[in-house]
Amino acid sequence: MSTINMQFNRALFERQMTIYGKEYGLTAKEVLQDQMRLWLADLIRSTPPSKKLFDKATWANLLASLNVARLSETKLGERAAEADVRRLFVDLDKPKEAQWRILLSGEDQVRVIQDKPRSGGRSIFYGVEADLFRPSASKEEMREQHLKYRGQNGRVTKAGTYTRTVGRWKYVDRMHVKKTALNRYVREVKSHVGTLKAAWYAAAQAIGFGASIKVPSRLKKLAGSRAEGGGTNMVTNKGTGFIEAVNKMPYSQEKCDSIASALARTRSKDMEKHFEHRLQQLNRRREKEDARAA
Repeated sequence: MSTINMQFNRALFERQMTIYGKEYGLTAKEVLQDQMRLWLADLIRSTPPSKKLFDKATWANLLASLNVARLSETKLGERAAEADVRRLFVDLDKPKEAQWRILLSGEDQVRVIQDKPRSGGRSIFYGVEADLFRPSASKEEMREQHLKYRGQNGRVTKAGTYTRTVGRWKYVDRMHVKKTALNRYVREVKSHVGTLKAAWYAAAQAIGFGASIKVPSRLKKLAGSRAEGGGTNMVTNKGTGFIEAVNKMPYSQEKCDSIASALARTRSKDMEKHFEHRLQQLNRRREKEDARAA
């Protein structure tokens, strides 16, 4: 779980509020809420999957390697999620599944298949431990295998998933499941892409900023279903109290805390450098709202 709090230079803030508060009639609460809203908007855009995590050269190289002209953040996340899953599983189509047989070697039970080359050469024997040969694996069993290899940041570690070659034998340390089951599980995992972003939007909604932060419709849908986020707005008109946003999704602390800290520093500098300009924008917005209300 990742939690962010709105913090600022109290002395600087009070001095600026004294100068600009009288001129524009804005309360400390309005300014604090505006800064928190901007911070959350930045955080939503920067939370993975996000193009902001790539510099221009790296992003261009990625597109070139995929042979595509453009790539949405959702597709970026889905590609990464699918690659992680397929690193852990091998799909068994029906013709190949029938060729696997049990080989007893001492007390170890291993499933083996003989791969006969089309033109000469020696056959290669592929082996996998019996507990990884799971044609009837359920979604829950596949998820358990998946979670076993996920690191602290939620991505799959490559350790223990390589094929070991011993002479004519290749031992595959990945779970073997039916192709239909694997494809179904891949779709399930890909459907969760964006929940980390959406949880920040859910937090923004809880605080009361949902209507003023623009996000894709997919994130709005996730925020109302799978993504869990919350928030508290306890700031008074004098600027006392606090505003808090909470991302309750797994791995949010590992993935988001450093991003949130970096954005907080940027937000603090922005507040100091562009404070007057921002107050003018806020004042114009409030004048329009007052005009509509009248």
